[in-house]
Amino acid sequence: MLLSAFGYFNKDKYCDMILLDNEKNSLQVFIWDNSELQFVSDSKLYYTVNGTVQNVIPGDIDFDGSLDILITYTYINNTFMQVVLQNNGAFSAQPAIEIPNNSQPVIMDLNGDLLLEVLNNKNQGVAIYKFSDSLKEAELLNDHIYTSNTSEWCLSYESLQVSYPHSIAFVDLNKDCLADLFLTVIKDNNLYFEVWLNAKDGLYCRRLSELAPKGTQQVSFADIDRNGVEDLVFAVCLGNNCAEKNEIHIVYNYNDVSNDCSFSRKSFEDFKLIGLGSDVSANDNDKEVITIASSFYKAEDDIPITIRFGDFNLDGYPDALITVFNASEGSSSAMIEILENKNCESCGKAQRTLEIHESNEFDKMRNIKGAVFACFFDLDDNGILDIIVVSKNQTNYKITGFYNNFLNDAFHLKALALNGKSKGGYSSAFPGAVFMFTLTELDMKKVILHSTQMPMTGFYSLNTPYCVYGLGRTNSYIEEFYVALPLNSSNFKSWTPIIPNSYLIASPVKDNTDEWFLELFASPTDKIGIIIGVCCGCMVLIGLVVIINYWREKREDKALFGIRF
Repeated sequence: MLLSAFGYFNKDKYCDMILLDNEKNSLQVFIWDNSELQFVSDSKLYYTVNGTVQNVIPGDIDFDGSLDILITYTYINNTFMQVVLQNNGAFSAQPAIEIPNNSQPVIMDLNGDLLLEVLNNKNQGVAIYKFSDSLKEAELLNDHIYTSNTSEWCLSYESLQVSYPHSIAFVDLNKDCLADLFLTVIKDNNLYFEVWLNAKDGLYCRRLSELAPKGTQQVSFADIDRNGVEDLVFAVCLGNNCAEKNEIHIVYNYNDVSNDCSFSRKSFEDFKLIGLGSDVSANDNDKEVITIASSFYKAEDDIPITIRFGDFNLDGYPDALITVFNASEGSSSAMIEILENKNCESCGKAQRTLEIHESNEFDKMRNIKGAVFACFFDLDDNGILDIIVVSKNQTNYKITGFYNNFLNDAFHLKALALNGKSKGGYSSAFPGAVFMFTLTELDMKKVILHSTQMPMTGFYSLNTPYCVYGLGRTNSYIEEFYVALPLNSSNFKSWTPIIPNSYLIASPVKDNTDEWFLELFASPTDKIGIIIGVCCGCMVLIGLVVIINYWREKREDKALFGIRF
């Protein structure tokens, strides 16, 4: 079976997964059974399409607190999208909608009302769909959202074709805690990157449009240099089996505007991404190009070359997973490599790079041949990211999980933001929610950590419906933990202090941040038994000392003042 997405379907605190069968026409939700420590199928959460599934996106589309799904599939020579609602623990399908071929919809809250919209390309520009009783295209919403502000720093509007595959993302790029719109479009038969900054009130400022390097694959987002704002990372594969170019490009983001989620004019005026365009030298101080020895591998057209991120060693710097192969040996040689985020003094301003982790600790993962992709996922819900590998043998998919059992004394933090409809449950993780917090390291240096929850939902992006942060070795509380949603009014709230090794679940209320609340669950460690034993031993010892001193003092008092006893 093929892993397609993650989500909280039965409202417990354990994340579930959606799997496709080998023919990719039937999907099944597998629920994590914590008593059996395994995923088990839910017979009511099953659905079959008349065609071939291209992508599955979980999301609370009808805003009832239960997790629904949006399916993209092809049948003969046509492409369709279909909403499948979850009602009373079972799936109920809505009518399918035909969409242009070579298109794939994504979900996000574009107009700041906590309701998810579906965004998809059409012949020119994009179409935006909104759900009431069914999914319908909202023409007025299109004119309101996908438009350029009249301010002098916004580019004029152009109706451009979204690329296929695309890298549409809803991610905060200027550090104002509002998710912005990142697009990949076609102009003059070339691929362009576009950044539309969120200006609130449903308006987006078309701020950047840059020619992408030839051979650009899927764009991912991660704070590589841990400067408090997410960078852009993508593979470049040019020529047959990447024979001409086989590189990873990192475009560092230095838009360090605010540390308190402030929405300001400065975040628009000064916004820039140096090194984003193709005309910038690979040796530019704000961009890094890494050459990979083995060729990137793309198993299927609807599973493009994607770099997936997660901090496996909890040092605070995100690491990456890629699929590579030996072109002379064919697809059977495809395997997963982990790229460790390491210090590099000769690597420009950021002084970070991604290097293949050569140790034999990952040999079992590398030995899985015919790999399709791999992703990070917290399998045992301990706040530490494990790895899932999907491989294919002829026509059959196989899923293999690897627990992260590295001995590590570093701390972590896990955070989940809901859509405000699921109090007491975990169904409705909100795409585009932003987390930001301040951490004091052992050398007393303060660092800002920042990320966006579920920034991408297309093309098997496999973003987890939560964010996991490595905190490194610290003995400090977390200061000013911010949770923000892309709302039009008050859109964020902060809490302080937060203890490390915690699982945080934020539940917002529209238009009233005073009613937002945060649940904190302390994550037990593998040494919890030792800690409890030591605490109990200390309590017994203290109790014995108190009792002995009590009887000793009583005996002395009796000897001195015997008449009173």
